[in-house]
Amino acid sequence: NVHQLLVVGPDAGAMPYFSEAKWLDPIGLNDNFIARHARGPKAELIDYLFERNPEIFILCKVGSRFVSNFPGPLGDQTARIFHDPRFSRYVQVARFQKNSGGRYAYVFYARRDLPTLENVKRVLRN
Repeated sequence: NVHQLLVVGPDAGAMPYFSEAKWLDPIGLNDNFIARHARGPKAELIDYLFERNPEIFILCKVGSRFVSNFPGPLGDQTARIFHDPRFSRYVQVARFQKNSGGRYAYVFYARRDLPTLENVKRVLRN
């Protein structure tokens, strides 16, 4: 039984087709809980993300600033997710500039206790 990585990040509609990971879009495009609670308190939605215990978070930045204008219930909460004390369990493993106009970069953070952390780093470097 192979463990499937859970990735929290944008573009969850397309990315699962190109990877073997399960994707959870914090914007709410592919998750019933987030979609049903879109107008609920942001803190509850952020709690939900951390309760899922994802192996990887992908947060978007423009330079050193977090993107704060995505659509959806958590589209303006990237910095809040990053500064949440639970996020200290994650370490940055890669950064990729978005191809479409270079407006922002995808920054990958993996859970520090991930047994395959070195493999994830190696795959993202190549």
